[in-house]
Amino acid sequence: MMLKCWQQWGAITGKLADANKCLVVDSYMRENLIEIGRVFEETLKGRVDILHTSISLVEVMPKGVTKETGIRKLADGMGIPLDEIMAFGDFNNDVEMLAAVGLGLAVENASSRAKTAADLVIGSVEEHGPAKFLQELLDR
Repeated sequence: MMLKCWQQWGAITGKLADANKCLVVDSYMRENLIEIGRVFEETLKGRVDILHTSISLVEVMPKGVTKETGIRKLADGMGIPLDEIMAFGDFNNDVEMLAAVGLGLAVENASSRAKTAADLVIGSVEEHGPAKFLQELLDR
């Protein structure tokens, strides 16, 4: 697995400046994700943040780029205060975003860190929690 990864590494290294995120998925041998995260960390030496955002996914992003910084930049550009924004999340990569917005909502099946950062925990994804929450909000 790692040899194949390294063989393909050369194909993407010249494109890193244009990327805002790299996702690595491995649903079959999840222990590979830990090693792949280490490879990215060593190779890119502090230029990226490595996030294990689920049991089968690793995200590699430029240092300091998070969902919170993205929402903050978009909100600033549109003249919308963060306290007037609602966001939904389910995993550790959502924690800063959920804490920063006016109404942070975590789904029932979210990580404990996401639930702690959220203002409210709603129904799970399987129960269509976000859709039901929005429908109830619109019906008021």
